[in-house]
Amino acid sequence: MGIKMVTFYPKHAGTELPTHMAVIALFDPKTGEPLALMDGRYITEMRTAAVSAVATDALAAPDAKVLTLLGAGVQAHAHLEVLPHVRRFEEIRVWNHHPEKRNDSRKNTASKPWSSRQRCAMPTSSSRPRARAKRS
Repeated sequence: MGIKMVTFYPKHAGTELPTHMAVIALFDPKTGEPLALMDGRYITEMRTAAVSAVATDALAAPDAKVLTLLGAGVQAHAHLEVLPHVRRFEEIRVWNHHPEKRNDSRKNTASKPWSSRQRCAMPTSSSRPRARAKRS
């Protein structure tokens, strides 16, 4: 039997502390004895990226050479660690609405085995779709 507990501290954004922290506790279902207390944040990062790798392996073209990540946060970094196990990418594209994070992601991939890294252009306000009011 287990439980995952997550906290969210948005004020940690931009600091060395993560905005989300989590623990996973496992208990013996017959006795209730605690069996394990694990870092839920790391497990969630790796599990999510692993599921994406399985989906990539099953659904992406075998000769796919370009990886595009939408976002440059914790999950993007986890995906950069896992996805090369199922495909060899020649180019990585990272889009993020915070340019500084996009740039950080590019620096963090410099040691990865890809020949080209590219920052995707951020859409300008004039190129973003605008919501239209419904007519009655």
